[in-house]
Amino acid sequence: MTNGEPTIRDLLRKRYADPEWIILFEVRNAAGFHATRTADAIAVNLWPSRGLEIHGIEIKAWRSDWIKEMKTPAKADEMFRFCDRWFLVAENEGVAKIPEIPTSWGFIERKGNKLMIRKEAPQLTPKPVTKDLLVTFLKASMRGKIDADSVDQLLRDATNAGKETQARDDGHRMEGLERLKKNVEEFEHASGLRIEHGWNHGKIGEAVKYVLNGGAKAINDDIRDLLERAKRSVAEITRIVEETKR
Repeated sequence: MTNGEPTIRDLLRKRYADPEWIILFEVRNAAGFHATRTADAIAVNLWPSRGLEIHGIEIKAWRSDWIKEMKTPAKADEMFRFCDRWFLVAENEGVAKIPEIPTSWGFIERKGNKLMIRKEAPQLTPKPVTKDLLVTFLKASMRGKIDADSVDQLLRDATNAGKETQARDDGHRMEGLERLKKNVEEFEHASGLRIEHGWNHGKIGEAVKYVLNGGAKAINDDIRDLLERAKRSVAEITRIVEETKR
């Protein structure tokens, strides 16, 4: 199948849709090691007003498979006898021809993304479903539930978990941005600088680093030393002037 194209099972699920029907795939005719036959699909009607019919389905994808089936028609009897109707469902055109379809069978053929009834299936007179067969229906139902419902639930859970993780990460990023914004505002207020005007080719950053590394103290020490030297110079000049007056 090409990308996005429904499978034959997808189309059968659409034809035998919930809540009126339940469709089961790969249904064996008996439980355990006694099984001798597997139906490709069994569709069970769930509405008493519609007769609670059971439809048996044989799926064929290739004409060679159908020709082989026609040579051994008794193979279908193990499941056929419990069904109200029985269908051949061809996945492609040319798999079967209408004159080849047994009178007790219906014929459905895939046409693109649709299933077309080529021959209606007659009403049969089925035997009552045995306890053994009922068990196989239940097994197939549980297998189908695991294959479909559970996978869908896992996908939903994974999607929700991904959304929660994304929301949490977005929240952390927003908190980080708010902290950064606050820090920038405090720096601008204290320094009188506007970060949005740029860093003056890195000189502001260098100055901040210099101050943080003790540069301000070194400047103060240098200034204090200059003042002391200036005081000494003034005192010396004053002494010389006084001596000159004598």
